[in-house]
Parts: sequence; C-alpha cells; structure tokens
Amino acid sequence: MPARYATRFMELCVMMCADHGPCVSGAHNSIVTARAGKDIVSCLVSGLLTIGPRFGGAIDDAARYFKARWF
Repeated sequence: MPARYATRFMELCVMMCADHGPCVSGAHNSIVTARAGKDIVSCLVSGLLTIGPRFGGAIDDAARYFKARWF
C-alpha cells in the first residue's frame, strides 16, 4: 500500500485534471512552443507567462494554502 502522502498527491493530480482538463492554455502554449523547435526554457516560459488574472489566478491562493500547510 502506498504511503499516505503519495496517495494524497495522486488524488490532487486527478482533481486538478478534472477541474481544469488536460489542455489548459499554459500547457497548450508550452506544447506549441516545443513543436516549433524552441529550447526547454522557452517552452517553460511560454506556459508560465500565460498565468494571469483570467487564467491561473488561483495560483496565489494555492501558494498561500501550501505555505500555511507545509511551512
């Protein structure tokens, strides 16, 4: 039987995919950049720069939650 933290991590991954789907804008932009033949840093940055108030705004609340929980 897997450790509790591993089980919880997998549950979170499944919930995130269920909530957002596998084709969110940031992931799509990273994939398109990679298919264009760009380097890994460019691919990562193209996805991260998509995060903003209309997409990915919940990241701030999530960061506060994880900080309060783990640190």
